[in-house]
Amino acid sequence: MPSTPLAHDRLCDGIADEARQFVRALETVPLDHPSTTCPGWTAGHLIGHLHQALGWGALLVETEAPQFVPPTGAAEGAGAGDADWATAVNDLAQGSISQFAGDGGRDRLSAWLTDEADRFVHALRSGGPHSPVWTTYGPHEAHFWSRWGAMETAVHRADAELLAGRDFELAADLSYDAIDFWFSALGDPATIPFYDPKVTNLRGTGETLLFRVTDAPDDAPSAWLITRTPEGPRPRTDLAAAGHPADVTVTGSCADLLLLLKRRLPATTPALTVTGTPALLTHWLTNALT
Repeated sequence: MPSTPLAHDRLCDGIADEARQFVRALETVPLDHPSTTCPGWTAGHLIGHLHQALGWGALLVETEAPQFVPPTGAAEGAGAGDADWATAVNDLAQGSISQFAGDGGRDRLSAWLTDEADRFVHALRSGGPHSPVWTTYGPHEAHFWSRWGAMETAVHRADAELLAGRDFELAADLSYDAIDFWFSALGDPATIPFYDPKVTNLRGTGETLLFRVTDAPDDAPSAWLITRTPEGPRPRTDLAAAGHPADVTVTGSCADLLLLLKRRLPATTPALTVTGTPALLTHWLTNALT
């Protein structure tokens, strides 16, 4: 049972602000500098990928797309069961940003990214949270895309901050909603084509993982209990989940837990506490890939 999603307008604010913080984090980083959190990518790839992702979301919402529309340049069928979505996303990230070479190129590159974020936010605000649009799971409404966009932008801003050697901080309400969105997505079989094929390894025989946060927003449950079933992981979020026994329990702030779940932070970091069977957590992190 998922918790109540964060308000659409707050998520839109988050997308716009995170995109600008992303740009600021990378403004002095060479575009060919290797990413520390996305193997095989550089700072330039991060910018190109986030631009593509925000543009794809904008297109879907603007057109009220009734069915899946692949991002420009993605292999036909990617995400629809005929091709590996993770590979398609990686290929898109390799797109050239050479058009921004020369004097003033970096400023134009920054504007290229923030303009696309603003386009996405404008589409989301114009249609409102209940505007009809295709989604990978759940109600086919634009609120899905504001949640997805806030998570996507925040996680890649973390990539940028870590690449620049800076600390990453994210408001607890945005972090919490991103975690909740992530678990809800992993718990719905309809999303399997949009993840690395390893995600099917998250099926199990009743193993449990409890993810507890220390700074949950007011009146929100403070934990997610994940049960691995033969059909896939099943998340439960309610006030009783925090005290439920589990095979492994992870405790930390919303922002740190989000970074762990998205594999930007190791489980051994002092900011997190892990009790129980660490191998279950390692298995989860190895296979819960986008």
